[in-house]
Amino acid sequence: MRDGLKFANSLGFTRVEAESDSLTVIDSCGGQARWWDEAAAIFAERVDVSTLIGKVKFKHCPRNANKAAHVLAKHSYCN
Repeated sequence: MRDGLKFANSLGFTRVEAESDSLTVIDSCGGQARWWDEAAAIFAERVDVSTLIGKVKFKHCPRNANKAAHVLAKHSYCN
């Protein structure tokens, strides 16, 4: 999520709809869950990037509807 938002920001987007099949990530991004754990720095950076973008809408989508994201993630520089 963080890397996708950073990419959208680098392209100059001011409105983004971000989807994930991880309800934990969506709840954290939307402020419904506490995220002060070992991933806190990543989520804090996500908050900062979201603020830079302007309007970010976080949506949960079922895993079977999120196949494109899995294909992209397999080719990510982070893997």
